[in-house]
Amino acid sequence: MNEVDYVRATVLLDELTDGHALSRAEERTLVALEVDILAYERDSPQFEAFNASFPTATPVQLLKDVMETLQLTGSDLPEIGDEAAVAEVLGGKRPISDHMAAALAARFHTKPSAFAQTGIC
Repeated sequence: MNEVDYVRATVLLDELTDGHALSRAEERTLVALEVDILAYERDSPQFEAFNASFPTATPVQLLKDVMETLQLTGSDLPEIGDEAAVAEVLGGKRPISDHMAAALAARFHTKPSAFAQTGIC
């Protein structure tokens, strides 16, 4: 992604999050945009000074952001398990396994490394 793509992606993200109900295709696009935007903001020299003042987003934080954006609850994530398992992951009591990361990546059409905590993916 370059700066022009970044600007386009942020505009599209704003359009997708304007409050209307999203189709499955729009949900996938929204998550992919969010992952790409976060990656660009993390890696782009233009955000280097800004990023130095904040801790790096974790896979759990990305999952929380996706859940908030798509208005998902713990019962909406069978890729992790039941509601109790999701609560444990979100609370840091249980890691996101490589299997969970791969399943989340498949659902949200992104790379497993976006959700991986072990670095194996």
